[in-house]
Amino acid sequence: MRQIFALLIALALAAPLWAADWDARTKRTNTAVQDADIQAALTQGLPAQFAQTFPIQRFGIYVLVDRSHVPEVGRAIVYISLGLSKRRPDGSYELPSAAYSTQLVLPQADPNHERQAVTQRLIAQSREFSRLVIENASRIR
Repeated sequence: MRQIFALLIALALAAPLWAADWDARTKRTNTAVQDADIQAALTQGLPAQFAQTFPIQRFGIYVLVDRSHVPEVGRAIVYISLGLSKRRPDGSYELPSAAYSTQLVLPQADPNHERQAVTQRLIAQSREFSRLVIENASRIR
């Protein structure tokens, strides 16, 4: 019993403590991607330095995932946008101080493929977004 208890404590200490150190608001339109997928991608993509540079008490991020079918192309396009907003004293947010958006063309209409492709793109995009806003933190604050 003590070994199990010790193992649980060790796992808790080893977990990334910064994972919940940001406030993410999400908006999803016509997509198979779930909020849990977005949270997992942000947890993997945002480094601890992001939460240290932009603390949850003062900043929040938004994630927009919007899927559209383009008949001329015959494929779906997913628009992915990340934004960083300052938090007001009343808890609401200002317009984004920084944003980073990309588009992803889906070669197939399979929802599982879409979830995987968008999640992978969101991980990479959140890493790049984090790098860019940390580099420009003095302009954003």
